Amino acid sequence: HPGWGAKGGVLQYEVAIPAIIMAVFFLIGLTVPLESLKAGTRAFSFHAACQGVSLGLVPGLYYLTIYAWGFDRWVLTEDFSKGVMCALCMPTTCFTCVMFTAQAGGCEAVAVFNAALGNILGPVVSPVTARLALGGSEKAAMHGGVLGLLAQLFVPLLLGAATQQAVERYRPDWCPAVRVYSKSTFNVLLFVALYYIFCEGFHTPSHDITPTTIALMVAWVFVLYLVVFCVCWCVGLWLPVQRRIALAFVASQKTEGMAVAILAIISTHSGPLTLPVVAYHSVQMTVSAVIVPEIRRWAEAHDEAARDEEDMLRMLAPPSPWESARSPSFGGASTMYTRLSGVLPRASATSLAQLASHGSLMDLAD
Repeated sequence: HPGWGAKGGVLQYEVAIPAIIMAVFFLIGLTVPLESLKAGTRAFSFHAACQGVSLGLVPGLYYLTIYAWGFDRWVLTEDFSKGVMCALCMPTTCFTCVMFTAQAGGCEAVAVFNAALGNILGPVVSPVTARLALGGSEKAAMHGGVLGLLAQLFVPLLLGAATQQAVERYRPDWCPAVRVYSKSTFNVLLFVALYYIFCEGFHTPSHDITPTTIALMVAWVFVLYLVVFCVCWCVGLWLPVQRRIALAFVASQKTEGMAVAILAIISTHSGPLTLPVVAYHSVQMTVSAVIVPEIRRWAEAHDEAARDEEDMLRMLAPPSPWESARSPSFGGASTMYTRLSGVLPRASATSLAQLASHGSLMDLAD
């Protein structure tokens, strides 16, 4: 019965939700890969850009171009509109963004680092940006203000991280079991939290939530994720291919567990707002699984083309004195032939055109 888990119900919503939220963030701190934060302190500019896109550009661009003008309300209900806005304010996922980056041939190391960093910054940044985005349209205020928010989110996170460090230092053999049981417990707590939130949100009938409005919301989220992924991909055009893949997956994906907990804090009516978060998470998993093979094939083809170009540039370089000494009479021609013999079987038409523009083929014919 939905009334059991609502406020004033027999399952004590007011006591259970704060305890579940603190436990969820303790488990996030317990399982976040802290070693990657220590090992990934290099490439500061890339990490800053990745977090800036994930926590700043994606929600800011959506707010300025769509949410602030009310364009999404042509398709979405008011609650679903707020839920989508809040979902985009959340940090990246802990594990799935790393998994998809690795499967697509991206740089797994920077993905792991930014997944950990995003889930450290998320409890501080995401509630503030979500609250600012909702603005005066959201009547509920953060419970206890900013200091209360930090106490509910960041303190359990730090305690979990400290516990992880203690286990790794004094009982390293416990680490695999701790991670497994922590993830299982996290999933159970997330399910319980969702039950409470949906009981609170839907214990009274709502005429705005119908199969049609839900279908429209899922379609909107599907198109939105494709656009967000393309934006993140275009932002990373200045990066090497492997890091561009990592940026696209890390910055476009949003965590579900942390979002559910944060929404329960910043809103007293978080049930309908949670549906777009769940939809976004499901859509990002489905779309990523479909596009990963294509991105991997593109990355492999790009690597092969880059190797061909390197071979061509090496071939066009002046011969070394040792190579010229091997064939004093036909040094230039024999050297060029030796280099071409290893490259031409893999050369593309574009590469041959580059050779012709340099006059190399004419020299060889002479």
